[in-house]
Amino acid sequence: MIKVQVMLDILIVAICMGVLLWLFVFDKKSENVMHLLDDPISMISLITDLILYAWTNVWALALRTSQPPAYQRVLVTGGLIFVVTDFIYYYMWFFSEYRPNSWIDGAYMLAFGLIAFSAYMKGKY
Repeated sequence: MIKVQVMLDILIVAICMGVLLWLFVFDKKSENVMHLLDDPISMISLITDLILYAWTNVWALALRTSQPPAYQRVLVTGGLIFVVTDFIYYYMWFFSEYRPNSWIDGAYMLAFGLIAFSAYMKGKY
């Protein structure tokens, strides 16, 4: 029963994030959605970001009394930075504002660095 509740929570949060994505990123314009449908990798990436963000929120809310290990906190921080950076990147991509070697590339490197550091922490400690 608990697994069903967790899956429903993840689904609800992902749907809410999808609606926010529709309102703010796609700007309620179907041509932006068509632009995304032409690129299946981007579409899969955004769907994966929504699921990762929803899962992270549900996981964080489920930790009521226990304190996760340090490597898990670093991993979740890196994952959240990646998801937020990905949303910002796609927003900039839709409105043709993305410039290579800008701050957004640095944010991706920070996210990947934190994820790699969490793996090092897991193996080391």
